[in-house]
Amino acid sequence: MTFRAKTRLFALCGSALLTACAGNSAQNLGVTDGRFLSCPSSPNCVSSQMKGDAHYIEPLDVPGSIEQKKILLTKIIASLPGTTLIKSADNYLLFEFKSRLMRYVDDVEFLIQEDQVQVRSASRVGYSDLDANRNRIESIRQLTQF
Repeated sequence: MTFRAKTRLFALCGSALLTACAGNSAQNLGVTDGRFLSCPSSPNCVSSQMKGDAHYIEPLDVPGSIEQKKILLTKIIASLPGTTLIKSADNYLLFEFKSRLMRYVDDVEFLIQEDQVQVRSASRVGYSDLDANRNRIESIRQLTQF
């Protein structure tokens, strides 16, 4: 193999690796019949709709009407580092959280209901997240308590 061919192959492999590490775009997200997609078997996801499962996390108790909850959550989460609001619908919010060092992307969903806010937070890549998604939701819980 010539030097030029090796250089091209190396550049192609490097590009593929960087693309893979960046994470896929958000897929299989949203709410169907009032439910989030279930978490995968990997421990890098938490959901308030998976009661009795290791992925379970308590829903958020945020004061106010659905619209007030939505405004408050949007304001709080937008102030956190590495966040981007991806979708805002009637009673649904989707944010991307990008880690500072490795630039991993997690998708965080909120289904805002009258009595509580259902949550789902999941990593796009990898297996274990060292409880990053669980800790993120618990931090958001603290920020919404008055």
